[in-house]
Amino acid sequence: PPGTDSAGNKVTYVPENATDGRAQTAWRCTGPATGQKLTLRLSGATDIAEVGLVPGYAKTDPASGTDRYAENNRITKVRWTLADGVSIVQRLDPDPSSRAMQVLRVPRTTTDTVILEILAVAHGPRDTTAISEISLAAAR
Repeated sequence: PPGTDSAGNKVTYVPENATDGRAQTAWRCTGPATGQKLTLRLSGATDIAEVGLVPGYAKTDPASGTDRYAENNRITKVRWTLADGVSIVQRLDPDPSSRAMQVLRVPRTTTDTVILEILAVAHGPRDTTAISEISLAAAR
């Protein structure tokens, strides 16, 4: 559900926030989110050789200065499943001081669908889990 920031502004956590190119927005759900899946439907067959995500809510509240990344759960393990059946587990660093995109090379494949499943999290003081940004890239 939506929330409010320290200034009283409404904040939404819709899935599209995870792919909008802005790390200060996020998809979020209540609790540890283990087993939650995000399905990314691409506009057509796309070459994928690298996946990545910012495994938490990479935002500092503009009114209070609260570090939402350290406050919320941070994802430590996910499973990426590509349409051709390739499935890869990625382990992520939960360090609350690092908000970087964490990238993993995967076997090059062409797909129009990518499923991201949350497998484990490091718990923060606020029991919500977020993804600030997801990255899919072709071979470089």
